[in-house]
Amino acid sequence: MVWFIIFFVMIVAGLAAYTYLLSQDNGFDPEILRGARVVVTGCSTGVGEQVAYQYARLGAKVVITARREERLREVVAKMKDLGAQEAIYVAGDIISGPSCICPGCS
Repeated sequence: MVWFIIFFVMIVAGLAAYTYLLSQDNGFDPEILRGARVVVTGCSTGVGEQVAYQYARLGAKVVITARREERLREVVAKMKDLGAQEAIYVAGDIISGPSCICPGCS
């Protein structure tokens, strides 16, 4: 019975601490990213793609890069729908720079 009470108190204390931390202002102002220039690598899938979408939602000007050009086109289209001020891609492996293709870049 004592262990149950200790366990219950620990759970309640953990939930209280979690709730307190969530209620705190972390000082981040999303407006600072509106119009900011951002480069995100590895954007054809996964974390890189989601990071690019978040910057787009915040109104940043985003350049994305990955190896699969057809996938980058799709990501750029979605970023523009989400509100990116500008969205372009550079297809290629960032390790071998001269092989990169940047449509619209001169």
